[in-house]
Amino acid sequence: MNTLELYKKITKFPFGNSIFTFFVCIKAPYFKTIKPKILLMEEGRVEATITQHRAIQNHIKTIHAIAVCNLCELAMGMVVEATIPNNLRWLPTGMEIKYLKKTTGTVKAIATAKKEDFKPGNLDIKIDIYNSNNEIVDTAIITINIKEK
Repeated sequence: MNTLELYKKITKFPFGNSIFTFFVCIKAPYFKTIKPKILLMEEGRVEATITQHRAIQNHIKTIHAIAVCNLCELAMGMVVEATIPNNLRWLPTGMEIKYLKKTTGTVKAIATAKKEDFKPGNLDIKIDIYNSNNEIVDTAIITINIKEK
């Protein structure tokens, strides 16, 4: 069973998104530090949120830049898992992020990808971070390297 099939199965149940996110954080424990929640996972699109709390807050009382990077990597990884053809594998090779506004409160990452773009070589995955006013506060591009299995 692939990741997207597991997501669809688990999220049929009450609290399914929270349960699925819990399993993702067991598989990749560092994600647990930001207390994320995966809201939506489908081929080509993933939405995930975090809420500002003391452990991810910096000295100016905004969400720390590395916590934002962690959310971006989570969203990217999930959209790649939901979209990549079964004959391919991937590995992240770089990240570029722009901090456009102060990142506070509850923020949502939206990662997008197109299935037809998945072929051996490098692929850039775009992630936008929105605040509660639906304004983009951060934007990231994570490059992945794709190879045949």
